Amino acid sequence: LCDWQTATGLDANSVSVDPGFVAVDSFAVNAVELDGAADPTPLVPLDIEGETRHATTPDIGADEFTAPSVDAALLSFSSPTMPFAPGAQNVSVVLKNNGTANLTSATLKWQINAVNQDSVLWMGNLASGATATVTLGTPTFNAGTTYDLKAWSLNPNGMTDPVPANDTIELNDLVSGLIGIYTVGGATPDFSNFTAAAAALHAGGVVGAVTFNVRNGTYSEQISLNQILGADSVKTVTFQSEAGDSSLVILTFASTLSTANYTLRLNGTDWLRVRKMTVRATGAT
Repeated sequence: LCDWQTATGLDANSVSVDPGFVAVDSFAVNAVELDGAADPTPLVPLDIEGETRHATTPDIGADEFTAPSVDAALLSFSSPTMPFAPGAQNVSVVLKNNGTANLTSATLKWQINAVNQDSVLWMGNLASGATATVTLGTPTFNAGTTYDLKAWSLNPNGMTDPVPANDTIELNDLVSGLIGIYTVGGATPDFSNFTAAAAALHAGGVVGAVTFNVRNGTYSEQISLNQILGADSVKTVTFQSEAGDSSLVILTFASTLSTANYTLRLNGTDWLRVRKMTVRATGAT
């Protein structure tokens, strides 16, 4: 927004902020930056609910409201961000003072996979509309495990939070990224087949170069690989015959649909290598 305003000289009174709608089907908002931030106009004397607009400092948006003096809001998880390596990772959130008075304290509670963690008492001095990044803890994220995070704030400045709608955030389906050498198929593999390996790539991406050594066998599977999070010219993904013989590793599929007539489909996939394997389509379509 700042770049747009500088380049065009337009929208001088605009702000870029999450309005904080109180419900998915409501125009009511609670972002303190919108309170009293508009220019008055006789063309819009009432808000969407029929309430009279403030004569000199109306609110931006469809709804006229009064921001509370004390309101602690959680905006998002700032970490971890995928892709991330397995092991210890900081879990951090963005705390916002959504009240008109300075925010000096708040209690932050959080969960990992619905299990309560030690709460954090944040203390500081945030001006109205300001934010702070708060680290809740540094748990261990195990490879191959899916994690759901939840955090919520309460007791801003030692008081009951008047706007519970902006207290809680969630971050779901977190999976650590792959790195190193893995086996596919055969006895005690890391992944039983190509489908399982592809699912892991899609779930967590990669944080380093990844090689799948495929054991000898015929794999009757239809594989569609999408863009792989984190992959680049250094963090490549390789599927290759463990024995180094393309005749010993066969990926095959007999599609019956003309609209899906493939054995291995690359759907926006970059930095992928397939080495010394046979990929065969046997469908009649």
